[in-house]
Amino acid sequence: MFLYVDDFTVSPCFLSRYPRIKFISSSASSSVSNPSYFGQIMVATNPHIGNYGVNANEVEADKIMISGLVCKNFSFTHSRPDSESNLYDYFEKQNLICISDVDTRALVSYIRDNGAQNAVICTDGTPVEELKSLLAKVPDMKGLELASTVSVTEPYFFGDETLVTKLPLST
Repeated sequence: MFLYVDDFTVSPCFLSRYPRIKFISSSASSSVSNPSYFGQIMVATNPHIGNYGVNANEVEADKIMISGLVCKNFSFTHSRPDSESNLYDYFEKQNLICISDVDTRALVSYIRDNGAQNAVICTDGTPVEELKSLLAKVPDMKGLELASTVSVTEPYFFGDETLVTKLPLST
């Protein structure tokens, strides 16, 4: 299994529609469901991912929005009392791939120096030349209209429906 980032091989195939790689430094359960990360492969800068588990109150959408996760250490068990499940089960239910044991410090350094890159996570032994060919066909995210893909389809109310707020009008 390896991650191929344009011209940077991390370690020896998952190809999403918009696989762009970028790094995060916040919690995994909120980041992976954040619509602004739709279709991207995320690199976790936290050394341990999954040890907090998944809490439904922290999830930002009804599904995982990223295409894959790269981390240094992945925890299959969680220790936070208010977690409903572990991150592995959450990923498996939504068919998300995660690779671990990657030198994320080197990868983040590369991304900082070179900017976000298109990327592919490979798990089936596909030759690098074939991955390069697949990756060359992936559109750059710049200018892509993704809002309609991640927006809600029905309006919803958040907060106290009985609350009446009056705003002062300027004269």
